[in-house]
Amino acid sequence: MSWVDYETAHVSTLTAWPTSPWQHRQTPKLLEESKRSYGEGSGMLALCTVRGECESSSGKWSNEKGHPAHVGMSCNIWIPVWVQHQRGGVIDRLQSSLTEPYHTPLPESVGFRSLSNETKDRVTLREEDVQLSHVEESRGMWSMLRAREGSQDRAIRAMGFTAGRRSAETMAYPLHNELKLVESFHSTKSNQSAQEHHKAKPILYNSERNAIMPFGNTHNNFKLNYKPEEEFPDLSQHNNHMAKVLTKEIYAKLRDKQTPTGYTLDDVIQTGVDNPGHPFIMTVGCVAGDEESYEVFKDLLDPVISDRHGGYKPTDKHKTDLNFENLKGGDDLDPNYVLSSRVRTGRSIKGYALPPHNSRGERRAVEKLSVEALSILDGEFKGKYYPLKTMTDKDQEQLIADHFLFDKPVSPLLTCAGMARDWPDARGIWHNDNKTFLVWVNEEDHLRVISMQKGGNMKEVFRRFCVGLKKIEETFKKHNHGFMWNEHLGYVLTCPSNLGTGLRGGVHVKLPKLSTHAKFEEILTRLRLQKRGTGGVDTASVGGVFDISNADRLGSSEVEQVQLVVDGVKLMVEMEKKLEKGEAIDSMIPSQK
Repeated sequence: MSWVDYETAHVSTLTAWPTSPWQHRQTPKLLEESKRSYGEGSGMLALCTVRGECESSSGKWSNEKGHPAHVGMSCNIWIPVWVQHQRGGVIDRLQSSLTEPYHTPLPESVGFRSLSNETKDRVTLREEDVQLSHVEESRGMWSMLRAREGSQDRAIRAMGFTAGRRSAETMAYPLHNELKLVESFHSTKSNQSAQEHHKAKPILYNSERNAIMPFGNTHNNFKLNYKPEEEFPDLSQHNNHMAKVLTKEIYAKLRDKQTPTGYTLDDVIQTGVDNPGHPFIMTVGCVAGDEESYEVFKDLLDPVISDRHGGYKPTDKHKTDLNFENLKGGDDLDPNYVLSSRVRTGRSIKGYALPPHNSRGERRAVEKLSVEALSILDGEFKGKYYPLKTMTDKDQEQLIADHFLFDKPVSPLLTCAGMARDWPDARGIWHNDNKTFLVWVNEEDHLRVISMQKGGNMKEVFRRFCVGLKKIEETFKKHNHGFMWNEHLGYVLTCPSNLGTGLRGGVHVKLPKLSTHAKFEEILTRLRLQKRGTGGVDTASVGGVFDISNADRLGSSEVEQVQLVVDGVKLMVEMEKKLEKGEAIDSMIPSQK
């Protein structure tokens, strides 16, 4: 049996089956077998009957033979679902006549109503029978959302049935990639009784085109009435990785898919559609709305990741190294040229949608959790949190000018991705007393961890970064929250450019001569570095000062990436000195790293 591992529950959704008298009679037996196989903390939703032409459901059984009572029902559906809690958790119930009186209310649009005057013939699932998180009908799919210990489910965005032909077949298609169809019910070895019913065949249908779509930045129910080629964006003038990869075939394949939180392909690509190019670097042109985006939309994002990260393949595995002692040099960059040094990374808190897609409540929950965790830090990392909404404009502008605080949400890349919604609600900055270690909360990522100081001592900056980051991870684990990570993508972040380490080791360095050299761009490419303007992305250079950083994030370790910056910047400073003397630098141009 394959399982999808969540924080507080292991969840597996199997194929939906047509109901039959045999299945009704076997329900108590199967519940007992489920308990024996998966423990007392597991259970199974045995039956759900749904009317396809209007919003209602009934689980009423007859007292005599156990046949389902077809009270205006168009079809019935058998949904075996197991949830094994690791450490208890909230028992949530599907609101239907099956679960009376143990149910959790859902929006009326879900299409279920309790028939209180018909409860006597209805199956009542006892507290010990089933432990489920909410089950929702979303765009014609049944999906299982994780249950959280002591709290409600995240974002119940359930939508009702649409008028016209709607049947339980559409409900048999579980949430794409998130809750995978792992095995047919009759072939599950742990349920021999189900094997006996071998003639039954699973029903698997894709969602209907007229399905209602849940909340999102670009959701429009009516767009599915148009052909994919009619909805395909005009990318003829675009210069970003998304535009380079996206084809009409990929768009047609993915456009009606969505993640558990309701993020769609059009959400993923919108920022790249609205922003054709960039004056300094080739942007990615797409973002993730949640952890599952990289799996659901992998037909687009895998090629984007490969294109952005030097041919990184779907089978490759990421590596990490946060041992600062492995960095060679870095404490000898010329401070007359290197004005400041910094290393940053991002972290996403597991269980919450990412900034392009999270709700106000989620964003505030991330802020609350972050403040609680960061307040534990001590020693050189002891500091304070400053919420953006309580700052004066003067304080904000000063922090931005000093490069401590993220800029106001004026970047089109930020606004078009939906990351500026509700600004400045639940955004802020935490920094230590010396302002050399900072954490941004709820900007592009849940967390941005930054170590910085004036001058060219990158070695000290990296040491502080590694030590502080490990402390932060430890404090979040104490609060029972981990970070999004997998062995292929490393740390999962909003922008595909930041996957892997999420690290950007950068310096502000004066290169007025070298930056005007004909081979400046080639030198950067060979050193695997990238440049930004003095104020970062979307800004120009002032006085020949550039923000130079590592181009790679994925497939190499933190130490390796910072090493490229240290070695590359040191070489470019020497080139700048040569050019100041009027000497040629052709012999200094490096080979490809």
